[in-house]
Amino acid sequence: MPPYFRNLSTAEALSAFLRLGFRPVGSGRGSHNKLRHDRLGLSVSIHRHRGVIPQGTVARMVHRSGVTDAEFLMALDGEIPTRFQV
Repeated sequence: MPPYFRNLSTAEALSAFLRLGFRPVGSGRGSHNKLRHDRLGLSVSIHRHRGVIPQGTVARMVHRSGVTDAEFLMALDGEIPTRFQV
């Protein structure tokens, strides 16, 4: 696990993926937010935690989504990586 990941709230993780161009899919019901990036064919599922998402879970979620660590960290800082710009 990259040491620079930190615990995030669901809202922080969700906003970073939305900033990257991911969009919600499905009914929005259940315990997960399901997101998809249509142009790049990437998808991610974010568990709705009450408190924070543990850093290991954040790292695993990022890796499974197809987004690099650097791209996700840029999105957390409010920037949009080149690959995700329209």
